[in-house]
Amino acid sequence: LLGQISCPMNQHYVGETLHGEATWNPPSIANGASTLFTITVGGAELGNCVFASCDTNLAGLSLTGYVSSANAVVIVLTNNTGAAVDFGSSTFRVITTKPLPL
Repeated sequence: LLGQISCPMNQHYVGETLHGEATWNPPSIANGASTLFTITVGGAELGNCVFASCDTNLAGLSLTGYVSSANAVVIVLTNNTGAAVDFGSSTFRVITTKPLPL
C-alpha cells in the first residue's frame, strides 16, 4: 500500500476501524499545489486516525487524509516534485480508527 497515516496527537488507536474506497481521476497537479477528494466512510468522526492508500504509483506525490466531518474523509494529493503531474485514474482507499479513551 502506498500512502500516509494521519492521527491526532496524544491518543491511542486500536479500536473500531471503518473502511471506504472510491475511484478518482485527479486533475493535473501543478508543482507546489494540492488537490482534494472526499470519500464517504459511514461512522467516521472528527479525531479519528486516517490511513490513506491508492493502487497506483504515487509518482513522487504525497497522499494524506483526514476526517473533515461526520462520515467524510478527505484525501489530499500534494505535488512537490518540481513539475506538473497528471496522476490518472486510481482507486483510493481509506481506513479510519477511532481513538480509545485514555
